[in-house]
Amino acid sequence: MKRNTKEEILIEALKLFACRGYEGVTVRDIAEKLHIRQSSLYKHYKSKQDIFDSIVKQMNEENRVEMEKLSVPHGDIVESARAFGSAAVETIEHYGEALFLYWTCDEYASCFRRMLILEQFCSPEMAQLYQEFLGQGVIDYMTQLFAEMTRQGYFYPADPEQMAFELYSPIFMLMSIFDAAGDREAAVQRLRQQIRAFAEHYAVSGGLHSQGGN
Repeated sequence: MKRNTKEEILIEALKLFACRGYEGVTVRDIAEKLHIRQSSLYKHYKSKQDIFDSIVKQMNEENRVEMEKLSVPHGDIVESARAFGSAAVETIEHYGEALFLYWTCDEYASCFRRMLILEQFCSPEMAQLYQEFLGQGVIDYMTQLFAEMTRQGYFYPADPEQMAFELYSPIFMLMSIFDAAGDREAAVQRLRQQIRAFAEHYAVSGGLHSQGGN
């Protein structure tokens, strides 16, 4: 689907921010990239900050749509824990692979992630966004999820925060390795191995199961 001018401004600005950082880009740079006048750009956004705020808002919406498209359990933690706990390991691997590829290969999400990596050291606001999308926010969600899955009997008792770090840390590292090497097949294979090893270590008998057997 062809983007309208307002959408084109967002994606081109995001690409520039991902390469140069927020402070390294001017409104003129964005307008020149789109081959439009600055005055035309200001008809859609009142400032560079307005563009950035719209990028973040759009990222939240893109993320929500992606989760729904993939049917990844989210929202109510009790229901999410039940859905993950009763799923086959292969299904969890599929969720993990799809979300990994979303954050590394999707044009919008990957540029947003790279922008936050650059900008996290530039201001408290950027650092907070980075943590929300890629750092502590992910750990906090996983911690709540694993605590509830343990309460429902899907996992053996363990420190849920430690479990969150054990699962997410190698995934986070894989994104960095993928950025440098771009070996999609190797990254996905390693990701699936990590998820399966985690499930085998923590899941109780009759909890997370393989589609090929009990």
